[in-house]
Amino acid sequence: MSNETTEDFYTLLKKIGFQLEGQMNQFIQDSLNKEDVIKIANAGGIVLARLLEGLQEFIEEMSIPLNFPTKNDVARIGKLVIQSEDKLDLIEEELFEILSILKGNPVAEGISKAVGSRRNKMFSNAENKQQQERSDLRNQLLASANSLGGGNADDPMYGMLIGKILEKRGM
Repeated sequence: MSNETTEDFYTLLKKIGFQLEGQMNQFIQDSLNKEDVIKIANAGGIVLARLLEGLQEFIEEMSIPLNFPTKNDVARIGKLVIQSEDKLDLIEEELFEILSILKGNPVAEGISKAVGSRRNKMFSNAENKQQQERSDLRNQLLASANSLGGGNADDPMYGMLIGKILEKRGM
């Protein structure tokens, strides 16, 4: 018996829930269909749009003296990076096609070796530069910690903190 009453209760609850949902939806639609509500929402939207445009202009103007990039600057740089990567990929493909055509030619093999050694040299220079930047940043962080109340380079907490900062910077 108790199982039947539980099922009846849930069926009744479900039926009442659907009726209540329908009534609430009708109330919301009736409220939104009023011309006054639409006019107020439209006026508020216009004011908000103008406010946001003014804020965006202010941020653009303040980005110059404060020297920080804006959303548009970052978007432009992203597009340039993507274009550069695409062009570099095309050049690399063309270079490999040319080298594969000229394979077996002694002059072409010399060029291939020169390109390979130059590429390896460029990558090793970039790695050395990144290690130097990491070292410089670590030294700056330790100097800052010392100026704020003493920091010990051997302290594991400072090492962990500096490691996290370098990790966030992608170094």
